[in-house]
Amino acid sequence: MRGRSGALRRWYGNRGRLARRTFVAVVVGAVLLTGGTVASVVWTRDAADGHIYSEATVPDAPVALVLGTKVDTDGNPSPFLAARLEIARRLFDAGKVRAILVSGDNMNADYNEPAAMLG
Repeated sequence: MRGRSGALRRWYGNRGRLARRTFVAVVVGAVLLTGGTVASVVWTRDAADGHIYSEATVPDAPVALVLGTKVDTDGNPSPFLAARLEIARRLFDAGKVRAILVSGDNMNADYNEPAAMLG
């Protein structure tokens, strides 16, 4: 019996050590992931400082680039993409830009962001 309880103690002891190491690894991973996320947000905001404009303060530019995003299954731009296109149109109408360049995914014949943006 005595030898058997020692084996059980060793087995549970190893499981406990594994559980502690797993817990520490998960906590360290979560801290690193959170720190990396916060650092990337701070870096992006710092790099963008002075380059974000309201519609009224956009400097004149030769071209406005509209990056594509989701197109609905019926081929129409999603509300987010429609808003991007509307802002570009207003900048064009106000004379802030001389041309609008649209760019997007055309992964297959049934999905074409640039064609949806032209419509």
